[in-house]
Formats: sequence, structure tokens, C-alpha cells
Amino acid sequence: MGVRLDWNGRRIRSKVDEKIYIVIDGLRHWVPNPATYENLFRDWDGVEDIIDIDSIDAGADITDGAILARGGEDPPVYLISNGVKRHVTSPEAMDRYYFEWDRVISLPPVAVLFIPTGTEIS
Repeated sequence: MGVRLDWNGRRIRSKVDEKIYIVIDGLRHWVPNPATYENLFRDWDGVEDIIDIDSIDAGADITDGAILARGGEDPPVYLISNGVKRHVTSPEAMDRYYFEWDRVISLPPVAVLFIPTGTEIS
């Protein structure tokens, strides 16, 4: 097993059980269901089938119902999952991770303020 920083942003699927993962911080994070996938990503194109999924270390699963959000109309976009918000630092990062701009939800700024902050996604 290993950390694959060079795979950041890749959406991969296990050929064994069809589970889909997103690689963030070099770790694979399971996307638990199609509804959560649809909350985050543009479409299903580009998901790569991987024979040896265990060659990439596992990270925390993406939370069921995870979202992309911002506080009001403020520019920072966050991935909100596992009880933390992670700033997606740029349009290039949004593209690299295949996140969908049209799925970013505006939340009350105070709500976003009180979500603990995790590491950035760049």
C-alpha cells in the first residue's frame, strides 16, 4: 500500500466490488452512494477502473450526503464531509477533482464559519 499524491483528483473504481473512490491527499476515499457522488462531481465520465485498489492507502470515507458549499456568496468553496470543511483553493483544483460548480450550495455564512476547518484541497 502507499500514498499516491500524484493521483490526487482521480476518481477510481474497484474492479472487485465496483466501489468508487476519490483520491485526496494521496489516499482513496470511498464515495458511499450515487446521491453523494452526484452532490460533488460533474458526471460519471472519467472514472477509472483499478485492479489493485488496495495499492493506494485508504483514507476516511466521504460522508453520506457530503456537499460542496460556500458561505452566502463568498468566493471560497468547501468540500464539507466528515464534520469538517476543506477549502477547494482554486478553479484549477475544482477541475482537477472534477467537482461541479453548479452543485455548490450557498449556506448561511455563520453556518460555514462554525464548521471546523480541515486541510485545503489544491
